[in-house]
Amino acid sequence: MGAKIDVTMDTALFQHLEGLPLNALEEADRARVKARSQKYFLNRHRLYRQMPKGSALAVPTVSERPNVVAAHHDKLGHMGMERTYQLVRKRFYWPGMY
Repeated sequence: MGAKIDVTMDTALFQHLEGLPLNALEEADRARVKARSQKYFLNRHRLYRQMPKGSALAVPTVSERPNVVAAHHDKLGHMGMERTYQLVRKRFYWPGMY
């Protein structure tokens, strides 16, 4: 099995979410894309994670994540890691975020 591809960099997933059928993808990508496409969707070219209770959270790119955390930390008045995480997770999701 190859290295894990971050969901925001998964070209095959984006192709599928934009309408490319699974059987048109490389065979090696199909299982991963099928599993991920059940949890993620695109809205206005932005990736979202569908959460179990029906809400959806934006998925920032790898390069956007530090800015998301910093902006929420600054917005709180530097209240610490746990409080910042609680605020970020209300609007955003990414694998391994905490």
